[in-house]
Amino acid sequence: MKFTIRQVTKPTETELVKMSKMAATAFEGDGFLMAVIGANPMLNIPYHRAQLIAASIDGKIFVAEDASSNILGVALWFPPGTTMFSGEQQHRAAFLPFIQKCSPEIQQWWNDMFLVDHPKSSQQLIGKNLLKQAWQLELLAIDPQYQGKGIGSALVRDGQRRIFAEKKLIYLDTQKKEHVPFYQRLGFVLHGHQEFRSIDGGFSLFCMMSYWSKPAVGITVV
Repeated sequence: MKFTIRQVTKPTETELVKMSKMAATAFEGDGFLMAVIGANPMLNIPYHRAQLIAASIDGKIFVAEDASSNILGVALWFPPGTTMFSGEQQHRAAFLPFIQKCSPEIQQWWNDMFLVDHPKSSQQLIGKNLLKQAWQLELLAIDPQYQGKGIGSALVRDGQRRIFAEKKLIYLDTQKKEHVPFYQRLGFVLHGHQEFRSIDGGFSLFCMMSYWSKPAVGITVV
């Protein structure tokens, strides 16, 4: 299948709508998504819109498009020292418009638990020094009707090419155990997984790194 990859530097409202809807469709029913939006499907698109706005402020947005400029996939990258929803501008322009739509219980969970516990857990598994050198792949979303056609791999490899040229690392969390082999085929090393509780139960995040030089020894998913 033919497609091209391009960076979206200043997304228009039309592009934000298209990317948000595509990502929402790609993650519909996902356990992690349901946890962070309090199982409210009406918040699916606003959550992904918030991610995109955050990346437009402090990160980078890359999309895969066909010849008709239909968006087939999107990847959001945050540079070393920056994470999604960190910093005053991201908080004001991206996080607040989303979190204000959430229930009080989900607002408390985000502010008192996830935004606090997730960075701590990542540092324990990866190491603070390595994380300081790493770009983070925050989102990889592929239109369901085009999954399995190499679009996701191409978006990741495009990021690896750019980031490894800087001699930087790549960090990501993937929500599903069955996604780990996909990233391992792209050279990522599994460092462990994190368990989180939410108001609707719990979920796991599998922490992985991609190295521009010889990788550290990872662990095996069991």
